[in-house]
Amino acid sequence: MKTSPEKLLFYGFHIIAGSALIFGALREEYLANRVEQGYIKPRNIEVKTEDSNHNGLRETIIKVDNKKYLLKYNENGMPTICPYTTKVEQEKF
Repeated sequence: MKTSPEKLLFYGFHIIAGSALIFGALREEYLANRVEQGYIKPRNIEVKTEDSNHNGLRETIIKVDNKKYLLKYNENGMPTICPYTTKVEQEKF
């Protein structure tokens, strides 16, 4: 079975483009996880919002290695990370 040059070009382009996407994604994953010692790897961080205190407003939550932290501004307007606690956990202290 003979294949036309147009089909070869079409398939060749898709193979090259697909390979470039795969290698690009692998490179990004590799670079994203090469961080300086002592820093958190991006794959271990998840940012989400939830209404943790049930007041109808959402708070910004950062999960690092499955532990939750609150991301908020302090009294000087600087971003700060606070331990995530629920009202039940706060009453224990």
